[in-house]
Amino acid sequence: MEKLELRGGHILVDSLLEGKLVIAEYQGDRSSLGEISTALKTLGISFGLLTENIQLMAEGGSGQLPVAQAYLDLLPGKIRFLPELPLNKDGLEQVLRDSKRPQVDVIHNVQEGEVLADLTSNFQAVIQYPNGYFETVSDLPPDSLSYFAGENVRYEGDTQDLRAKCDGYASRDVFGIVTVHPAGELPSILRIHGKINVPEALLVKGDIGRDCDVTCTGNLAVRGMIRSARVVTQANLFSQVGLKKSDKKTPASATVSRNLFTPHVSHFMVDVGHRMVVRNHIDHSNVRCNDLVVCPTITASTIRVGYGLIARNLRRCTRIFLGPEFVKDSGSREKESELKQHKNRLSDVEQGLLLLKERIQQEQGRLVGHIRKMQQLGETSIRSDILLAGLYKRHTASIEEYGQITSTAKRVYELIRRDWFQINYFRQNQPSGVPEIVVVGNLEPGTVIKSRNDEIKFDKLARSLRIRLSPEDGKLTATPLN
Repeated sequence: MEKLELRGGHILVDSLLEGKLVIAEYQGDRSSLGEISTALKTLGISFGLLTENIQLMAEGGSGQLPVAQAYLDLLPGKIRFLPELPLNKDGLEQVLRDSKRPQVDVIHNVQEGEVLADLTSNFQAVIQYPNGYFETVSDLPPDSLSYFAGENVRYEGDTQDLRAKCDGYASRDVFGIVTVHPAGELPSILRIHGKINVPEALLVKGDIGRDCDVTCTGNLAVRGMIRSARVVTQANLFSQVGLKKSDKKTPASATVSRNLFTPHVSHFMVDVGHRMVVRNHIDHSNVRCNDLVVCPTITASTIRVGYGLIARNLRRCTRIFLGPEFVKDSGSREKESELKQHKNRLSDVEQGLLLLKERIQQEQGRLVGHIRKMQQLGETSIRSDILLAGLYKRHTASIEEYGQITSTAKRVYELIRRDWFQINYFRQNQPSGVPEIVVVGNLEPGTVIKSRNDEIKFDKLARSLRIRLSPEDGKLTATPLN
């Protein structure tokens, strides 16, 4: 039994059934759900938390209460999205060490029938223990990969992979759903075009001009420059020339759900959901990136990055905020809400099936009873025949309704299974590891690196450093690169 000290008392924690059930007893003044949950997590108890019982304990409930339990979980296999393979962090760091500019294919232009994703490990059903350990129950069929086939993508059973149904631009969202969007084309976008909202990918052969507003569902590829404009894409953004604010008064921003690739970013507000690769420089810009920023030279800019920054030079009072608390939460609340709705729907359907089953049994009893009565009397009548026909018709209709509701239950169950796989994919593929900054060249005087609990100011020139953030205490540690 473990004892954890809290502000107003202490909590006694014990495990039963070989770790499948965790019970606890709180002794002391009233506490809070958050405080007790945080205390349990210090023991590694993070899964299967029973929040209602923890809340009851916090409000003064006496005695031992179950606070966490094991549960059956569905885990997606390791899915390779082939177009994104060049975005390997180690490979990008090596590119900078070799004094080359990062070169990666960013638009993911694919042809019909092209393989987009495959499996490197199987889907599994597991028992998830409260302490994070999981026990594999069974491997699941590889056709579970079909849950990640989005628009214009099909699952190929013979080769067990996802393939494009048409030519277009491929992308993958945070839940692992692979989509191919046919590309619309425009010569350029100017202010006179007004707001543009495209439900597909978009190729702009020229510039996106000043004061434009562009939103697209798929990848956005711009062969020219994005000037003082507002651009939003739910996939990847590529600008062949760069992003540059052309005047002081007009706002300039780019919001990218996945990855951003461009030669340079100048005087821009940028918000990136995954990774940002800039081939030349970022200057006088404000950047927020959930995972990783790669850029040779960063000048007079503010960068908020969740898990990593790789650069050659940091110049002219650049400020870096390192850690997941400085970036937005690309959470799964909407998907989890959808899953909850499907579970509630399934519960309603199952309740309806139980009631209908009782009705069918009652109808069957009346039907059989009437037939037996007729057999005992040894005679029939028009009235008796009409009653028998009515009973049979109602019974047949109830059986048909039962079949229809059963089909609905199967469809809702498949939606729950799909959502569960996608949410677990999201959780498994969140950026992880020790957040760090790697600078292979110079950190000029005035450079500032901040974490939630620490700050490093460089008053003189420094060279070739790796700066790591301790997840435990939020402290920064700078060491020379090998």
